[in-house]
Amino acid sequence: MPRGRPKGRQDSVPCVPGFHSEAVEAAERGVTIPALRRQRAARIGPLPAQSGRHSLYPDGSYAAYLQHQFEQRNATPPHRGRPPKYPRRPDA
Repeated sequence: MPRGRPKGRQDSVPCVPGFHSEAVEAAERGVTIPALRRQRAARIGPLPAQSGRHSLYPDGSYAAYLQHQFEQRNATPPHRGRPPKYPRRPDA
């Protein structure tokens, strides 16, 4: 007879519609679960919702995150240097 607490179902699907587990998210991103946890700790990628002790990711959140990063990257470049003390007049 095995000792200790029963592990329960490790491969269970979350019961929250519109969300998926971190195993599915890791497979979607092409990383391992420990790498996904490191990214979550560093606040890289879409943030999950907590359901008890489980981290659940919204469906399509990674694609939306990548789209947002792409738009942010291709936005107008930030102003470099010190701003002018007296801005130019528009008619000049």
